[in-house]
Parts: sequence; C-alpha cells; structure tokens
Amino acid sequence: MIEDQVTMNSNGGSNPSRNGRAGGSAKGSSKPSGGKKDEKPKFHPLMHGERIVHTFDVVHEHLVYTISKRKLNYTTDIVKSIKSLKNVDLSKDQPKMVLSKNKNEEQARAENMANQTQYHLEMQEFIQRKKSFEDNQLVVTSMILSEFVTKEMKDKLESEVDWESTLEEDPVELLKRIRKLMITSPNGEYGDWQLWERLREVLNCRQQKEESLPDFRKRFKQKVELLESLLGKKWLDYYALNSKEYGKISNSDKMKQQEFRDGAMERLFATGFVCNASREKTSKMMSSLRSAYVRGSNHYPDTLEKA
Repeated sequence: MIEDQVTMNSNGGSNPSRNGRAGGSAKGSSKPSGGKKDEKPKFHPLMHGERIVHTFDVVHEHLVYTISKRKLNYTTDIVKSIKSLKNVDLSKDQPKMVLSKNKNEEQARAENMANQTQYHLEMQEFIQRKKSFEDNQLVVTSMILSEFVTKEMKDKLESEVDWESTLEEDPVELLKRIRKLMITSPNGEYGDWQLWERLREVLNCRQQKEESLPDFRKRFKQKVELLESLLGKKWLDYYALNSKEYGKISNSDKMKQQEFRDGAMERLFATGFVCNASREKTSKMMSSLRSAYVRGSNHYPDTLEKA
C-alpha cells in the first residue's frame, strides 16, 4: 500500500541469475538489501539488555544469496531447501523403469533394452544429484557456522542436546533452531518484564531516516513475531468482538465473524506499520485513509504484506 503512495530508494538491487545446474548459480536469488555498507549481517541470539541488529529474515536472505553464488553441483536443490527452510524431497524425482506395452514381442524387447539404457543413465545422474545434495548440506552448515553466526549464537547452538546428532549435519534444522534462539527469551528473564519489553519494542519501532520501506517492514515484522511468540494469535479476541467493525457483520455470517476475529492481530500490526512509517512520506496517504473511513469506506490494510 505505502509503495503505491510514495517512491522510496531501496538499499539493494536485483541481479540476474542463472539456472542452478551442476556448477552454476541457482535461479531466483537476487542480491539482498539491508544492513550498513560493508557490514556482514549475522544471526545473533535474543539476549537480555541487547537489541538484535539484524532480523532473521535479513540474515537469511543474505545467506541464500551467498549460497546461490557458490560453485556447487546441483545448487538449486540446496538453495531451494535453505530458502524454504524445508529439505527438498528428491525421492519424487527418482527415475523409474518403463516397460514396453508393445504387443509385438521383438519390438517390445528392443524398446525395453532402450528403456533400460535410459533408466541406468538417469539413475546415475540421480545418484550423483543425491550425493551432491548431501555434500552441499555439510558445506552450507559449515558456511553458516563460520560466516553467519555470532560467537554468542554458536555457543548457544553447541549447548543444544541435538547439536552433534542433528544441527551439525542438517542446515535446515540448524536455521530453524537459530530462528527459535533469536525470538526465545534467555533463561532467567522475568516473564512479565520480557512481555513488556516486546510490547515496547513494537510500539517504538519506527522507520529510520535512511531506511527503505522493505527493510523497515522486515524489522517491524521481526518485532511482531517476538511479541506473537509470547501472546499467541488470540489475545485480541475480546477487542475484536467488541469493535464497531465486528458489529457491522451479520450474526448469520458466522464464517465472516470468525475471519474477522482471526485477523484482529494482523490488522492491528498492519495499521501500526503504516502509523510508524516515515510521516513525511506517508502523511497524504494517512489523511486519505482517514477521510475515506469517515465517508464509510475502509481502505486500511488488513495484513503487513498489504501495508
């Protein structure tokens, strides 16, 4: 929404990419933006009294871009896994032997021989692809631990009970654990204090003067996720039920009522994002939103992605 109203210069641009075949760069990985010049973003755990400099999404984006530019065999498989935080299922691409349905016995024999030759070739390539994926998992794990985590994060990871059995071998599970450590309060922090800190951080998260809108959205979203991890998604249920907008929904439309209640938190933070964006760039848009609402048209965004 804000992008439609103002023109803002982002810190990064997109780079054309090539197909991620053996030895090539993976497709669809543009150069990420965000962070100070020459400063490499790293994953850092949530610690008492400290602010997270880079969000998980920012560092994750840089990691995906870095992997896509490394000369690895079958790069696409590992890039896709890291980007989605879900290991690709290579078994779906495993070759299968095709038998001829030709009723002519001699022709069927010839076709089966050709099919068998093709099957062996495809199987050899599949085995190499699978082996490359396993090798790349170890390469990426090493890359993450040596280039993309702070000492504090590495210390926390090494103290996890499944460090040797899982985290050292599977980069996807490693990243999931890293994300958890970036939003989980350290042991010994008083719960109510932690909650108040997370609330304060969301309310005070404002767009900086030189910060692009996409970078601000990522930073704001990270704060929201931290708060959401403590409060859950239903903490605004009472507010939603007693809101003016909820009262406008017909009692017979139970599905719409439920959708409105389920979306309460997302709407609140979408509004908060617009409110905390740079006023000198969005004042006209905010004035337009208010005027339209007074006239009976609600154009306020209902999700962070639409804001």
